[in-house]
Amino acid sequence: MEGQGRLIGGLALVLVGILGVGLTTGLPMWRESSFVGPNIVSAQTIWDGLWLACVVQSTGQMQCKKPSGITYTTDLQAGRALTLLSIILGLIGFIIAIMGGGVANCSSAALLGGLLCLVAGVLCLVAVIWSAALTAFVSNDPLIVTSLKRDVGTSIYIGLASGVLLLLGGAVVCMVCGNKPSAPQRVYLRPPVEYSYAAPSQDSRSWHLPRSSSRSGQYIRGRLPPLTRA
Repeated sequence: MEGQGRLIGGLALVLVGILGVGLTTGLPMWRESSFVGPNIVSAQTIWDGLWLACVVQSTGQMQCKKPSGITYTTDLQAGRALTLLSIILGLIGFIIAIMGGGVANCSSAALLGGLLCLVAGVLCLVAVIWSAALTAFVSNDPLIVTSLKRDVGTSIYIGLASGVLLLLGGAVVCMVCGNKPSAPQRVYLRPPVEYSYAAPSQDSRSWHLPRSSSRSGQYIRGRLPPLTRA
């Protein structure tokens, strides 16, 4: 029961991690920037995401379009593929772990599902850490104009938490299923073999073959050729 409880907890962490990666992929807040003009009316917030680039005015009006141009960097392009692949592998691993008897008992399928969840967590962490590192580098570069500088957005932090949850859930599933003791092997013992020996006569010797379990109580009697004296 203790191992089953840990296994259910690991699968729950995996499911929450998958939902978090999906939220990270959809939100357009991988990079954020605020700009304040001569008056408060001209203040605006800029969001750069994987699929949309949005501008939010101080009045509450928001305009979004597909990302393009110099702000759509390679980390965002790679983030699309990495996060989508992370979601797909996480879902496949979760389904395999459930269908393979992961809640009731461990199996090789449940162990495979845990490994896929580990890979999904690594892919998510690679995507968000790559984007955060590039954003910090550009923000601290004095040669880049201020209008192109951004700060790390909310989606990065959600992605970090989701990747860690996937790693923890996959690790729990792998540890529980990997440490499960194997079924005891059956040992088959042969029945004891009885031997019978008769005293030899003057002209010959009698011998008896072993009595087998299939011929209980019966002997197979043979006769050796007579012995010659030198």
